[in-house]
This record gives sequence, C-alpha cells and structure tokens, in this order.
Amino acid sequence: MKLKHKFFYSLILLPFFSFAQNFDFKTELKTVNDNWQQIDLNSKVLSKVQSDFSDIRIYEVGVSKDTLEVPYIIKSLENRFTEKGINFKLLNQVTKDNDLYLTFQTINDIEINEIELILNEENYNYNLDLEGSLNQTEWFDLLKDYRILSIKNKNTDYRFSKISFPLSNFKYYRVKVKNAKKTSLKSASIKQKTIIPGEFETYKNSFTQEQKDKNTIVTINLNERIPINECILNFASEVDFYRPISIKYLVDSTKTEKGWFYKYATISNSYLSSLEKNSFPFGTIFTSKIQIEISNNDNQALVLKNIEIKGPKYKLIARFSNKNAKSFMLFGNADIPSPQYDMIHFEDKIPSKLNVLEIGEIINLKQPITESTFLNNKLWLWLILILIIALLAYFSLDMLKKKK
Repeated sequence: MKLKHKFFYSLILLPFFSFAQNFDFKTELKTVNDNWQQIDLNSKVLSKVQSDFSDIRIYEVGVSKDTLEVPYIIKSLENRFTEKGINFKLLNQVTKDNDLYLTFQTINDIEINEIELILNEENYNYNLDLEGSLNQTEWFDLLKDYRILSIKNKNTDYRFSKISFPLSNFKYYRVKVKNAKKTSLKSASIKQKTIIPGEFETYKNSFTQEQKDKNTIVTINLNERIPINECILNFASEVDFYRPISIKYLVDSTKTEKGWFYKYATISNSYLSSLEKNSFPFGTIFTSKIQIEISNNDNQALVLKNIEIKGPKYKLIARFSNKNAKSFMLFGNADIPSPQYDMIHFEDKIPSKLNVLEIGEIINLKQPITESTFLNNKLWLWLILILIIALLAYFSLDMLKKKK
C-alpha cells in the first residue's frame, strides 16, 4: 500500500478509534472471507462481557466507506429437552408374597423411558423390578433392584420415585415393588423424555472445605468470571446418604479493613443423595466463586473427591457486508442497551454451515496511563504531526508541479 493511501486510511480510522474509547476492550476479527461468519466466544471474551451480552458491538471499517455496524445474534449451546406424556391404563394392582405388582397398558404406540410412582406413603425405602411385554405372556427385564425412596419430616422433604430406563416400546409394563404389602399406588405418570445434547465447557476450579456447627461449607474458586449452569459433586463415601444442600454464587465483593466481604445469592436448594448422580443444573449465571452449604445433621461429614463446573458454549453469528474491510469487536460497556437487529426475525435465512472467524488479541482500552506510556504517547503524537506536515508538504509540491 502506498504511503499516501496509508495516510488516508489512518484518517478514516481515527473516528472509529475515538468511538472505541466508549468500550473497555477491543479485538480485531481476522480473515473475514464470507458475508456470514461464526465467532466462538471463548472464556477470555465471556469473562469481560455483560451477563446479557448487551455490550457487544462489531464494526467494519472500509478505506472508502464509513464505519458500519455489523448485525449479529448469539446462540447458547445448552441442552434442549422435550417431554411427552403417554396415555395409559392401570390394569392391575395386586399384592403377592408381600410384593406389590402394578401392571400398566400404554394406549399410544410411543417409546417411553420414565415411569413415576406416587405411593400412599410419605416415608418408604423400596427396591423394585421393571418388566416389559407385548402380550402379557412373555416378559422381558428392564430394571432389577431399582431403589425408590421418600422421606418427609420437619427437616426433610425428599422423594426419589422416578423410574428411568432406556427408551422402550412395549404395550405392557409391570412394576414389582418388593416387600411393600402395606403400600398402594396413589397416582402414576408415564413419559417419553428426550435430550438434544448441547455443547459445554468444563472449567478448572479449586475448592476448600470447612466445618461450621453441623454444616460443611465448600467454597469453589474459578479462575475468572465465567458463565456456568451446572455443578456436579463427586463423593468418596461408600455409605448411603441424603442431605440438604444450598448452592450460592458470588454477586459482589467489597474490600474492608478486616479483609474482603463477599455477598452471595442462592441459586439452588436441593438434596444430596447416594441414589442418584449429584448433578445440580440451574439457570446460567456469571460468577467467579460458588459457595455450597451441606447440612450434615448428626452425621459424619462427606468427603468430596472432586467438583465439576460446567457452562454452555456460545457462538456469535454475524452478517458482514464488506469482506475487504477491517473488522473489530468491542465490548465492556455497562451503559449501552442491547442492540436491535432485524436478522433475529429471519434465523431461517442463516446458512447451516459457517466459517469460524478467528479472534485476535484482546486489547484493554482502559489501561491506566503510566509515566512511561505517557511519554511514549507524546513521542508518537510528535511523530504523527511530523508525518502529517511532511505529507501535506509533499502533496502541495506535487500540486504545484502539476499546475506548472
């Protein structure tokens, strides 16, 4: 590129760089080779944007055009769930040899993978078998010694009575609840549940534990402020347990004379149980610290092996108009509202396959100016002024020569 072209290009970029000062961070988007492009938002970007992504802006700056705002949409790659209730009849409810037998007939020819039993007891601990049949003559095993449990008292209200199994398509299902001669079925539901898996990031973490009264306090430190929506606790205990649990996330922190003061907000109240995976999903939140409180009552504290913290991946889909322009993504501004783009109403027009755009180095636009950087800035200002004067002199002489 010729020197004078570089000069004019720099003049065009000056308004953009001035406008960019309204944001905290900037990164260049490299190799825009198509109108539609995908940008995978990594943790370096996610740790700096607003929780609702309202502050992200993309601009393309052309040599002969004004600065244009690039429209985009953001997709969260979370799991998607579908659930269908199945019509059925309860054909039999009988007791034999102290076991309760429940026989269901499905009306719809649809695969199912969940039966939930509501028994006429508030406190129970049973094992059951589940079988399937097409004709009530030949039965096939689906589950053996599956455990269901219910505990209700002034301190606890916990029930695990959903029977989950692989998708099956039988006309008849028979549940054998063992050693349950004193109980009966109050109600039941049969469902088909499917999960369309999303894409998730598993984040590194470190945690500490302390005992306070009869509670275990677990503090989980994440490396940075990130979006998360699931916490999985893995224990070393080999004995059965169920205990109340409260999960909180860091909302704000304040430094005082006595140290840091942390403000937490509750995101989940549930129960730990040895009967099921101790996975606790919740709505996506941005945080750098989580606190878990486990109520042990009069039991020995559980030993944590490890903790998994997960969050959904995010992709940004943008529509560019000039592949030859320089493109930048800016973010870090809590005062601007979410953008309103027409493309959100025409998602069906977005191509199914998109090239992934590379994100450049993230530049902090609000770094404090030290004495050395200030002197460097002054030096650059003088160099720019000298360059402008030299270019103006060159163009003036060139015009005079042409007139002669």
